[in-house]
Amino acid sequence: MQHKILIVDGRLMVAEAIAALLGDYEVATAGNKAEALHVLSEKKFDFVLVNIHINPNENGLSLIKRILFHRAKPIMLNHGVNIGQVRASILLGAYGYVNQELSSSHLYKVLHDVIDEKFSFPKGVLDELRQNKQLAMPHLARSEKRLLDYFLMHPEQTNFEISDKMALSEGRIRNCMTILMRKFDVKGRANLAKEAQFRGYYPDEDIVNSIT
Repeated sequence: MQHKILIVDGRLMVAEAIAALLGDYEVATAGNKAEALHVLSEKKFDFVLVNIHINPNENGLSLIKRILFHRAKPIMLNHGVNIGQVRASILLGAYGYVNQELSSSHLYKVLHDVIDEKFSFPKGVLDELRQNKQLAMPHLARSEKRLLDYFLMHPEQTNFEISDKMALSEGRIRNCMTILMRKFDVKGRANLAKEAQFRGYYPDEDIVNSIT
């Protein structure tokens, strides 16, 4: 049986280059999130290779849950290895992670692992995730997670603007942000965003969309 693969990357030349490497498979491409979701709704795919940086405005991690909804297996693509993104990929349900700086044989290995019903992530990163207590994700109350999700999607907004969107007092937002900074052991909003992303925290877009 010939496996069907969708490649999601905003850079057409990159997507076509990957497609050329996968000549033994039935391959389609999509240049953005909306196009990818349309293609997935029209046709059944076995695997979806998604660049973590689809384009400057779209993060491939946000597609993982929707790919799983369409009963395809998401495999993330990235130049290099980012421990936070690997962790986020795993937590969100991806099946593999391809470092595009390595040879094409690496792409084939990850793909073949996933075809063989194996998860395929960089071993060194997995070892570090298991051993590094600083990467532990703190327990968040529902209200804290809701605020953190919104804040990570809209880091430019002030506490006042966030309070207006979330229909909560500015004081409550300020207090909740203080709690989040304490739980992630950082000072300042910018450091909170960086630390959450480093630990592999990724916001739930459905929660954010329900607010906006």
